[in-house]
Amino acid sequence: DYYVDLGHRIAEARDATGMSQHDLGVCLGLSKSAVSNAEVGTRATLAHNVVRYAAVLAVDPLWLLTGDSPATEGVETLTGPLRAAQ
Repeated sequence: DYYVDLGHRIAEARDATGMSQHDLGVCLGLSKSAVSNAEVGTRATLAHNVVRYAAVLAVDPLWLLTGDSPATEGVETLTGPLRAAQ
């Protein structure tokens, strides 16, 4: 289920920060129970809240939504000539 997978990524990112569900809820203006429901996927997480979770947890919103890492090809294309010039 999509929301279960999303919830697992939220929990993984939260665990990586060392924050409790309560602490994350305080940062987002949500209750601990709302964070818990998001993490287990029992309630749909709205898009604007995904962006807020990503900001507080310092992760890419695309990763939260899909599990995919952000593309880096464009970065390499732009920085390649700079490295060559050094």
